Amino acid sequence: MGTTVGYYGMSKMDVFREHFGKPWQGKERRYHVDLPHSTRSGVWARLTITPLDGSPGYAVILFHKLDRAGPRWAEKSMDETAGPCEVDCPLALLDLVPLAPEAGEWAREWRDRVRAYHAAKRQAVALARSWQIGDRIEIPNAVPPVLTIAERRPGGGAVGVDPDGRRFRISRTLLQRAVPASAAA
Repeated sequence: MGTTVGYYGMSKMDVFREHFGKPWQGKERRYHVDLPHSTRSGVWARLTITPLDGSPGYAVILFHKLDRAGPRWAEKSMDETAGPCEVDCPLALLDLVPLAPEAGEWAREWRDRVRAYHAAKRQAVALARSWQIGDRIEIPNAVPPVLTIAERRPGGGAVGVDPDGRRFRISRTLLQRAVPASAAA
């Protein structure tokens, strides 16, 4: 699959810089990587491709997946033309790297998925922030499923009380999944 394992004791960004720190050249093209952004899934960056024959170059978004394997990193690179599964690419990078005609349909579909992911995330965060003290919420697959919000916590979490008066911490992530208890089916 093209996965490499190595780079002992380095940070995610250090591994990325070690791998892509300098421009390189193939038989027909020159490559340069810049604007790295680290996320949970890996490192996203702009990959500029310049043909050596003098024709105009273009840029695509590069994804460098990095997973910890003990003290080492397992890594795999692909660009947006491969239509990566990961959708946490920063929106700012999408805006900085216009979709190149050479990128193809997979890149266009992937960019649509990235924008949809960020829209859903913004909506979930707004919902989590909207819960007020006294609101009854239902959290799917949680025990207990129905809680009344008793207090809000710094960082976006809350404390909920079940019908028996027991108190539970509710994380920001769980608040993003909550629905009003009266509307829950």
